[in-house]
Amino acid sequence: MAVAPGITAASPFDFTYYPYSHGLFASLLWGAFFFLVFAGKPSKPGSTGRRAGYVVAAVTLSHFLLDLITHRADLLCWAAIRTSWV
Repeated sequence: MAVAPGITAASPFDFTYYPYSHGLFASLLWGAFFFLVFAGKPSKPGSTGRRAGYVVAAVTLSHFLLDLITHRADLLCWAAIRTSWV
């Protein structure tokens, strides 16, 4: 991270590095992982935890989507491919 005054209207921080765990691909993997974890745990007796799995997976993926609309074009999408449409 570097400090670059005026780089954005809201913050002077220039994030020069994001670990792969903060990219779109990793978010998809985290969402799938949490779906499997929560879908295997029933929330009520006699039910599956599938709904909870979907909710937790959606919340996990929403983190990347919220970052996508709030960050400048510096997020990782896939491996070394950065977002450029924002």
